Amino acid sequence: MTKFNARGFAGRLVLAAATFAAAAFAAGAGLAQSLPTLGSVSFPGPSMSAQPIPIIKGMKLDEKNGWNLEWNVRTTAAAYLNDYYTNVYSGLHVSGVNYLAANYNKGTPVRIVGGTLVYPYAVMAKADGPVKSMADLKGKSLGSPKASYIHAYVLALLKNLKLDPDKDLKIENVDILQAAALLDRGDYDAVVVSAEFAARLDSQAPGKFKPIAFPDKDVAKMLGVEEMYLVFTVHADWLKANPGKVKGLLATFAEVQKVVEANPTEAKKLMAPKTEISGGKATGGANIDDFIFKAMYQDGFHGRKMKWVGIPIKDLKTQLKKEFELYKEIGMIDKIPDDGIFHEE
Repeated sequence: MTKFNARGFAGRLVLAAATFAAAAFAAGAGLAQSLPTLGSVSFPGPSMSAQPIPIIKGMKLDEKNGWNLEWNVRTTAAAYLNDYYTNVYSGLHVSGVNYLAANYNKGTPVRIVGGTLVYPYAVMAKADGPVKSMADLKGKSLGSPKASYIHAYVLALLKNLKLDPDKDLKIENVDILQAAALLDRGDYDAVVVSAEFAARLDSQAPGKFKPIAFPDKDVAKMLGVEEMYLVFTVHADWLKANPGKVKGLLATFAEVQKVVEANPTEAKKLMAPKTEISGGKATGGANIDDFIFKAMYQDGFHGRKMKWVGIPIKDLKTQLKKEFELYKEIGMIDKIPDDGIFHEE
């Protein structure tokens, strides 16, 4: 296996959320000497990034696939992104590709190595309100996280419905952490809500709210593909130091999904504990409630489920190039990245 010297090589792989993340598991010193160490930068809170990691560590899926997950804590999104782009850590997990493309265009040596997650953001509205579909948003208000990839999906969907996002409705920037409360309060006719918060909203107020669209699914149809995927990126330095390791990284997340499907009781048990943080590192689970696990992984939320995948970049390049066009059209990126952004093994 590839040797890794933690002192001699500053870049470690980051597992982080594009939005918010929970904390971590410290790697054993002996294992770190024999396997390439991949550090996970995250910060406390319910998160899609946190969910697979207790399964990976609890079932030693990282060791099985030739790497060692080191899970570190950062308290803000700015901190973990700074760590990533300055190459303190060498990868970023579970993210849309809009800001990765923007930073690649500026010269940051990020490389997309594959797809890792189907994540169903929902556009939610009140069930008894006038908005029954995205088409009904004409003349209405929508809260959407404008820095996120999902906002590009929302705009593409509106334009496909012949709605002008600048003229036909009022769109304001709304953080996903606040979206559900603002919808409930009546500030907006519809809001973009993350999968966890949408499921929680549905559980706490059954029948009061409903999804009017899942933009990722609608955009996939528009682009002629099966699903839209969040991606796994790695710094070029890490890839150079650890040749041939991408296959094991992607295989690990595909195995997480197999555990969820074949043994949901064990998966839920591993994810459920609250994360304990000490000295910048942490142990424990993803702090995921039983009803959240059921809604997101078993029954699905109005027909949509989260799904971990390990799709190599060779199978996603054409799709991602189409997705880049969405970001360029609305000014999230200044140009389409060249093929150097993709790393194949």
